[in-house]
Parts: sequence; C-alpha cells; structure tokens
Amino acid sequence: WNDLSGNGNDGTLLNGVGYSSNNSGSLVFDGINDHVRILSNDWGNPGEDITILSFLKREGNSQDGTDYQSIMNNGNDNGISNFSFYVDGGILGGWVNSSSGNYSFSSNSSINLGTWYFVGMRLQNGSSFTVSTFINGNLITNHNSSAGERFEGVTNVNTIGTYVDRDQYEWNGNIAIVQVYNRSLSDFEIQQNFNAFKDRFGL
Repeated sequence: WNDLSGNGNDGTLLNGVGYSSNNSGSLVFDGINDHVRILSNDWGNPGEDITILSFLKREGNSQDGTDYQSIMNNGNDNGISNFSFYVDGGILGGWVNSSSGNYSFSSNSSINLGTWYFVGMRLQNGSSFTVSTFINGNLITNHNSSAGERFEGVTNVNTIGTYVDRDQYEWNGNIAIVQVYNRSLSDFEIQQNFNAFKDRFGL
C-alpha cells in the first residue's frame, strides 16, 4: 500500500485523520469519526491467506465510551464483514467470517493505554484454518478451527480505525506502518518487520 500521507487515486480516502510529525510519523485518530478507507479487490478472497501488521498506541475509548476499538475491518458497504482486528476490553483480538458464521479469537494479552505495540494477525486459510496473534514480534496465540473456509465473500473495502459500513468502534490514538500481505508470513518474517521499525517507537 501507499504511505497513507493523503488521499490517493487508488481509492484511499482519509477522513479527519491527523498526522504526528514526531519520530513515530503516525496517523492520529480522535475516537469520534476518523478513519482511513481503502478500496481493494487484490486480496481477501475466499481461501486466501492474509497477514496484517501494525504499530499502534491507544489513548482512550471510542466516542460511545466502549473499550472496543477497531484496528482494521474488512468487508463491504452492505454490512457484510470478512474480518475484524480490534482491541476489546483492552485485549487484542478479532474475528473472521465464513458461511458457517463468525469465529472469534483472542490474544489474551493487554494493549495498555499510552504504550506503543507492534501487533499482528495471521490467517492460514483453507477448509480448516489457523489464526495467530503477535505482539512485538512474538507469537502469542494460535487458534485452530475446521469451521469452513474463510472468507465468505469477496472483499472490496478495508477501513483502518473504524468499521466498514458505519462509524462505530472508532480508534482513539495512533496507528502507523500498517502492512497487509495476501500470504501467510512466517514467524521469522514477522519478527524481521518488528526489528526493522521498533527503534522508531522506542520498543
């Protein structure tokens, strides 16, 4: 993806998002209505692997006062979502969707306020699948299921900092260096991504 420094001709749209010019060089979300919207048909097809990586920092709750905040949400404008990667109750987690329903997963690890983290979600797809969580380059959890191939439908919209079809569960804080791959990165590759940028965020 591009560097998200402004609206792009590839369907990238920034709504209300600020920019931190300090060493982090991150996007700043106010927890109310800020988001990044990206149109893409290049990944997220049924049966496809995916890896999502990002540096982030939470500064508070979303506008509805809940501690459920979306890092990235993927689906379409009709309310059908293929996956969500979020912090809920201060815990990193998410869910993925298939014809057999939603499958939730949790890292069982806290994402505290005012602290930078490098977080990751990796989906190894198929008739059975594994979804893994990573924090600061380390594998935290693996969740295995035979609940059906992910995803249910073809993806066409991705949002950072809120849900695709509505302003809800908004991120309050900073998000930087969002990386999305249409393959399953190895543990070593994810650790390399962390090592490449960790000093920038004091990690």
